[in-house]
Amino acid sequence: MSRVLSSLRLVGRIARVRLRFVLGYAIVLTAILAGVLAPLITAYSPITADSSQFLEPPNWRHLFGTDAVGMDIFSRTIYAPRIDLAIAIAGTLISAVVGSLIGALVGYFSAGRGIRVWLSYAVMRAADVLQAFPVFVFAIALVASFGQSIQTVVLAIAFVNAPIYLRLMRAQVMSLREMRYVEASLVAGLSDFRTILRHIVPNAMGPILAQLSINIGWSILLTAGLSFIGAGVRAPTPEWGSMISMGFQNVVTGQWWPSVFPGLALAITVFGFSLIGLSIEVFADPMKRRALMRDLEAMRLRARPVATTFIAGGTP
Repeated sequence: MSRVLSSLRLVGRIARVRLRFVLGYAIVLTAILAGVLAPLITAYSPITADSSQFLEPPNWRHLFGTDAVGMDIFSRTIYAPRIDLAIAIAGTLISAVVGSLIGALVGYFSAGRGIRVWLSYAVMRAADVLQAFPVFVFAIALVASFGQSIQTVVLAIAFVNAPIYLRLMRAQVMSLREMRYVEASLVAGLSDFRTILRHIVPNAMGPILAQLSINIGWSILLTAGLSFIGAGVRAPTPEWGSMISMGFQNVVTGQWWPSVFPGLALAITVFGFSLIGLSIEVFADPMKRRALMRDLEAMRLRARPVATTFIAGGTP
């Protein structure tokens, strides 16, 4: 119990020094809880249409109004994180695992001579070719080639994101492979692959984790973009991009709510993931982490004289 209380106090101090970090975690946690607890929060089905209540403005019965076919926009907005977050997180995790493992091998074996060096060179040139294409156009081509489904969108996200983690991990591994503890592990008899997995990859995960959170937000945008043009999740599945697409045509006639509310939910969620990425970058970087600790210590020292005065019975 004491550890929990100390952790909560630490979170409170960090919130006072870096409010944006806590704000990011609060936004993402709210989006996740909204998707999980959607049946308890909403009063209407997200896929049931009532033609007698189409394009109703926001009111007490329908907090966000209804769309052009009579579906409740609040229910669909609350249910949408189930699809958007699941696709974005799954695709990003797959790309991070595959790209990081390949990048670790490429970075470790990119020096010296032999077939391993040539294979590393070939992998990097293949990554250059993949990144030469516009990401959104490449994702559309993948979805068109393999069919329109949630699984295809996940694979498209994983495929277009993998070169990012490959390059990031390669750069980290190339700077870490000359460290003394890596040389010591090889002298101790560990193989190259065990050295990579046990000593190099764990020490290179800081930037990967920071990029992971940022890429989840970007993947949510990619998912919404594919659905917006009709190449992603099919209607009437509640998904922010398809909801914006369905309501966009009504904006010019004054019915703004079918697209504005899911658009706001999408923007706020992506903003939350970007703030989490910034916080992970600070905690993973020793210099930035020490600067944060100094700010926390300075705040604690400023608060100490006030607390002492109160205990002594004086006035602050």
